[in-house]
This record gives sequence, structure tokens and C-alpha cells, in this order.
Amino acid sequence: MRIEHVTLLVKDREKALAFFKDVLDFDHELVDKHAWVIVGDQYIHITEDSGETTTDTFYHFCIEREDIDDYANKLKDRGVELIDEQPGASFFVKDLDGNLIEFSKPRNRF
Repeated sequence: MRIEHVTLLVKDREKALAFFKDVLDFDHELVDKHAWVIVGDQYIHITEDSGETTTDTFYHFCIEREDIDDYANKLKDRGVELIDEQPGASFFVKDLDGNLIEFSKPRNRF
């Protein structure tokens, strides 16, 4: 297991990306409307707050698992509600405080 990416909600994506790029000296990639800050072999996803968040600035983080379907079934057997389940690919769960956690099969970026 490893953390694949963390998503940060921001008011102004361009200013946030400039901070990570120019101030913190991170490389980045732009894909459609998404900005991805590269941290080693992991990423920080910078996206503008749409107002549909569960917290002020933190949306979710993702953990890759090779055994995504077996793990999903194990969690369901334990009574965990899976959100936006994409069999063979990914799903989300909420922790007790409502923080959203994504589990994803390893994939070729974005």
C-alpha cells in the first residue's frame, strides 16, 4: 500500500499552482481542468472548491491497492458503505469524521 495522491481544494487554482511551482519548486502537470503537483512518485491534486465539500480545505486522499476487489468485498462484509464504487478500479469510504478516502487499483496516471 501507498498514498497515491492528496487533493487540496483551493479558492484560486492558478495562484495555488504558482505557489507549489514557484515557491516550493515542484514540477506539475495540467490535465484538462486539473493541476497535479508532482511529489516524487506521488501527487498533490490542486482543484478549485466547488462549494460541495465536506470540510474547508481537504477533500480526500487515495491509497493504491493491488487487491481492490477483494478489499472492497472485505470492507462491505464489515458493514462499510462504499461510495462511487467502480469494480476493478476504485471506490471511496468515509471515516468516522466524514473524511473521504479513496482506494484505487494502481493505474497509469490520470
